[in-house]
This record gives sequence, structure tokens and C-alpha cells, in this order.
Amino acid sequence: MIEGKKNIYFEQLDVLRFFSAFLVLVLHVFDKANYIHGWPGIFYNANGSEKFSLALFKTFVNNCAYGVDIFFLISGFLITYLLLVEKSRLGKINIKQFYLRRIFRIWPLYFLIIFLGPLFTYYFGENRPIYWKHLLFIGNFSLIKEGWVSANVSHLWSICIEEHFYLVWPLLVNFLSPKKFFNSIVLALGFVICYKMYLAYSTNPDKWMYLYLSTFSRCDTLLLGAIAGYIYHYKPFEVNISLTPRIVVYSIFILYLMIDNISQIDNFFEAVFKRFFYCVIVLFWVLNYLFNPNAILSFKKGIFNYLGKASYSFYMWHPLVLVIVLFGMNLFNIIGIYICFIVTFVLSIIVSLISFEYFEKPFLKIKDNLFSSYKND
Repeated sequence: MIEGKKNIYFEQLDVLRFFSAFLVLVLHVFDKANYIHGWPGIFYNANGSEKFSLALFKTFVNNCAYGVDIFFLISGFLITYLLLVEKSRLGKINIKQFYLRRIFRIWPLYFLIIFLGPLFTYYFGENRPIYWKHLLFIGNFSLIKEGWVSANVSHLWSICIEEHFYLVWPLLVNFLSPKKFFNSIVLALGFVICYKMYLAYSTNPDKWMYLYLSTFSRCDTLLLGAIAGYIYHYKPFEVNISLTPRIVVYSIFILYLMIDNISQIDNFFEAVFKRFFYCVIVLFWVLNYLFNPNAILSFKKGIFNYLGKASYSFYMWHPLVLVIVLFGMNLFNIIGIYICFIVTFVLSIIVSLISFEYFEKPFLKIKDNLFSSYKND
């Protein structure tokens, strides 16, 4: 368990998780609802032509998919740090306990969402995915060939990648020396780069999907987070970068989010290295937020922390809520993308809090009672 000053820092991870899930909701609402309700009217001239600001807004919305990468950074950082702390204190990792903790945290809601899938395919006209692959946590590889089949399971690809990470990581931490473990992270990053190079030169028509959904290409963010977690364990640090350079970096980053599509892979650099550039900037932001005592925004307690604790539920439920909202708006002939966004956001919070309090918490209490030293993961 993380104690003292570090515990205060790590409590703020909940806020980052909620922010990440919110970005993904923005992507899904505007990406799906605009086909029915159109883009907001402020982005059109009086004659109906598109303003330049619409192109910027579309790019920004598309880049909200980066919320998943923030999740990955946090997971790589926190899981690596906690495992190293355990090994330092006990001399080894209790691998069985680690797996059980992740099962109690992830599996109940994950399988509930999958089991609800057939209801959505029946009542809301969703296409039928290959459920057994999602049940085995290989749904991300299934989507590479299937495409974005159904909103009720398509977003589970990121959970599959995290589960692959959880399967391997405690074994590496436990059986490798600290130096060899760090070297294995670097080698894994090298493998990811080589794999992306291979895909960049490939003529496979699905190569974009491989780059976006394959564990072997998307684990780069987890690995960067793991490096930060490793460094922080052995040399705890605070970030003391002054406000001016932080504002410059953040401003440039926000500008790029409006003019550059992160997921675009029109050339070799974009396919292989561009995501690393954005990962490093986001990692800089995350570390500053966590470890800079003079950070502009600092949420240690309050509503955002509570919402953050339900961020996993928020992420899991919001695509299903969006399907229902769009169905209801069409049924009652209600037009308006703003209405769709607000209603989806509010209902997603309500559903996720109900899910967290009455479905997830009983499992979390079992986890905390069985493994009281690991309440931070």
C-alpha cells in the first residue's frame, strides 16, 4: 500500500481516469451522433457552408480517442510501481493474489457488459460480434477483421490489451532482477517499433486496424508508463518545472490536437513514431499533475475523485447508453447533437454510479478484505 505523501499523489489518479473516460465519451457521441443530427450549428456559415473551425473541431474530436492512451499510461505506471514495491518489501510477487485482485476489479463488469450484448443486437439492431473471442479477452484481435461491429463490445478492445499486460507483467517483475526487468521493458519497446515498421511497409489492407488494435502495437503506452513507474520506485521525484514552459508545452499540444490526426498513418513516420511523440507529452502532463506540488489543478478530494473511482464503469457503460439515447431521440423525433451529448453524459454518470455502488462495490469489498494491502490498484 502506498503511504504518506505518495498516497496523496496517487489519489489524483482517479481524476485522470475520469478525464480519460470523458474524452472517449466525447469521441463516441460526436463521431456517431453527427451522422444523424449533424455537427453543431456554430460551425456553419449563414449560407450553410462549413467554417474552418469545423475541421479543427473534427480533428480534436477524433483525437479524443487518446483518452485510452492516458488509461494505458496510468495502468503501466501504477501497476509497475505497486509490483516493484511488493517485491522490495517481500522479496517476491504473490502472483496468485495479483491475478485475483485484477479478476475482482475487472471481470464482473466486463462479463456483465458482454452478457448484455445479445439484448442490444436484438432490440437496437446492433450487429452480432464474435462473443466467444471477447469472453477469452482476444476481442481486440477479433475487431481487426470484424471492424467496429457493435457498440456494446467494440470498446472492450482496450480492456483486452490491459488484461494481456496484467497476465505477463507480474511474472517479469517477480523472476527478473531490477536491471533485467528494466532492460526487458526497453527490449519490448524495441519490438513494438519493429512491429510497427513491419506494418508500415505491409500491403495488408487491415494494417491500420493492426496498428490501432493489436496488443503488440498498442502496448507502447503501457511500456512508457512502466518506465516512469520503475524510475519513480527507485528514485522518487517531484516535478518542479515552472509554469511558463508548462503552458508552452500544453498550448502546443492542444494546437496539434486540433490540426493533426493522431491516428493518421499516411507515411512511415506517422505509422511508427508519431504516437510516441504524443505519448511523451501526455506522460509529461500526467507526471506534472501527480508530482508537481504547484500544479495548476490539483484534486485530492471531492466529486471528481468520486467520479474517478467509477471511471471504469463510466467507460464500460457509456457506449450502451449512447445507443439507447440515439434510439430514443429517433423514436420521439428529437433533433440536436447538443441534446444527445448532454443526455448521454448525464445518463452515463447516473448509470455508472449505480453500477459502481450496487454491482462493483461488493466485488471490490471482497478484494479489499482479502488483500487489504493493495487498495490502490
